Amino acid sequence: MDSIIGDDIICSVRGAVQHIVELAAYPDAQESLMAMDGKKMYKINEWIGLLDNLIMYMQMEDEDIRLAAAHAVEFLSTNIKIKKELADNDALIKVMVCSMV
Repeated sequence: MDSIIGDDIICSVRGAVQHIVELAAYPDAQESLMAMDGKKMYKINEWIGLLDNLIMYMQMEDEDIRLAAAHAVEFLSTNIKIKKELADNDALIKVMVCSMV
């Protein structure tokens, strides 16, 4: 039963990440995506936004999810206004470098 529930969750996450990739591919949507604040996480008292979620997806075990999240970051990095924010994000750099090892 747990594997069925786990599989359903993975399928849902795959669908969500794929939708983000599709949106990130459109230059007109990129800045709006990055501007999404997400919701406040009370345990860490921070806002969790799109980039935080992409970083989390890039650390998941499912290869399809990891690759889709990386594609979304790749699309977002083509936007000059977003590129610096991505380059300055230590967590993103860490997960991208660690995934290459």
